Amino acid sequence: MNKTKTSFKIFFCFLITFLLSGCWSSREINNLAIINAMGVDQNEKGEIVLSVAIVKPNNLFPQESTVREDKEDSFLVESASGKTLYDAIEKLSSTIADKVYLGHVNVVVFGEKAAQGGMEESLDFFKRENEFRQNILFFVTKGLAENVMKATPNFNPTPGTEMYDLFKNNIFSGTKTVEDLSQFTESMTSNTMDPVTGVIGMTLDQDTDKNKNKNQKKSLKSIKTSQQTKDTHRDVLKLQDTAVFKGSKLIGYLNESETKGLMWIKGKMKNSSVELDCNNQSDNGSIKLQVQNSDSSMIPSSDSKKMTVKIKADASIMEISCKNKKLNQHQMKDLNRYFREKIEEEVTQTLLLAQKNWETDIFGFGKAIYRKHPSEWDKLSASWRNGGLKNLNVVLTIDANISRYGLTTEPSKANESR
Repeated sequence: MNKTKTSFKIFFCFLITFLLSGCWSSREINNLAIINAMGVDQNEKGEIVLSVAIVKPNNLFPQESTVREDKEDSFLVESASGKTLYDAIEKLSSTIADKVYLGHVNVVVFGEKAAQGGMEESLDFFKRENEFRQNILFFVTKGLAENVMKATPNFNPTPGTEMYDLFKNNIFSGTKTVEDLSQFTESMTSNTMDPVTGVIGMTLDQDTDKNKNKNQKKSLKSIKTSQQTKDTHRDVLKLQDTAVFKGSKLIGYLNESETKGLMWIKGKMKNSSVELDCNNQSDNGSIKLQVQNSDSSMIPSSDSKKMTVKIKADASIMEISCKNKKLNQHQMKDLNRYFREKIEEEVTQTLLLAQKNWETDIFGFGKAIYRKHPSEWDKLSASWRNGGLKNLNVVLTIDANISRYGLTTEPSKANESR
């Protein structure tokens, strides 16, 4: 009897080992071509040109004794073209020895020409491929996305993490227009609003003299290495402007002021700066405000021919460079009026460009009408982007308040304590 129990226990333990999955789906990192960022362009033949930044795992975390001077060593850029995005990825994988892995893609950048041609096919692939995450950030660049992929990151090992941190850590208004895959697709496929997203660009980092001074202090080995690299200006990634779409096609760009106008209408202006003039022709100074919070609401009329947009903003004074500007009750009343006029100016110029000229509903006016009067929207939707939006009467009601001005009411002056 005891032998039978012992045999049964041994058999049971042996049987249970088959139920353990172990690491059946594991992937060795050294055998993967981990793609961190993707750039999508369109060539003269109308083909998709795909550029990818591939991470080099061995160079991401070098030994402590190794001093890395070149951040480009941590990634490489490969390109391939095809009739579709899937076709380009297939051709790309045939030129890479390791298995292409898309699970760590943080950013996708569309070149201007590719974005103007339409985004439906590319977005369809991103939505269907199960390795892509839905929170991938979407950017547009005014040139070629391939050039953005090749830019040298300043604070991160790869361009994908650099662009992601630019979006995540930047507090200014332009970053709030950046949309991810899920948000962009939702807006693009909706008939009540149109999508926008951030523009990523490059600027020249002209610090050649600094580099020369640093090179003089390096060891002989470091100097030898630096002489092999060209002492030229570097392309630095930068968030700038907002890309505006009509349906799936890029139609234009909003500058910083126009982007703020869009954010005021959407009620998303927060931790952003506003500059007011001193209202004195002989004074070249200014008053810098920081928006603490903003809110907005859209109220369509019963016939949906008028839209009342109520904007509420609260700000603090961060800096005053105006001469003899003392903040008394009268001055604060005037500043609140200037603040309200500034908001109205930014909103008006954005409405003129997007609503009147481009006839693209990036504001969500159609969505507000659909929610309040769905039957009216059914009548308007067919011609909304062909006269309906353009003829909508938008009425602004703005409540702007500067609630804090710091620890002093007067600008700082030289010798003021004597």
